[in-house]
Amino acid sequence: MKEPRIGLKQRFLKVLEKRPDVATDFLKGRFLMTKDGVSRLDIAAAERAAGIETNACGETAKLEKRLAEEAPDYLTRFHSGEFSSIRKAAIAAGIHQDSHLPLMRLKANWRKANANERRQFRQWLKS
Repeated sequence: MKEPRIGLKQRFLKVLEKRPDVATDFLKGRFLMTKDGVSRLDIAAAERAAGIETNACGETAKLEKRLAEEAPDYLTRFHSGEFSSIRKAAIAAGIHQDSHLPLMRLKANWRKANANERRQFRQWLKS
């Protein structure tokens, strides 16, 4: 079951609780991002500045839980600094696939390709 996403207000309150100075900077507009020519307040940047570990889809927490259950030695190695991220520890433990590998990217793009694009790709392979 997918965990519900928390809203901006709850995220801001976490920043306020942990680092009131960062929350003040956020309200003063010091954490801006520009997307499509529009500047917006960037709560994720404020969370990072406050030292709050976040992941929009909760992937980090899920991976850490799986490591604790299925490969606790890799979790210990992650906490000791051997791995730079929980994702890399999970990949090394064999419980997560590296989505950045060329084969994984090919598979993902193949699924997105329409019939014409797949036909053109097959022709290219044969040439």
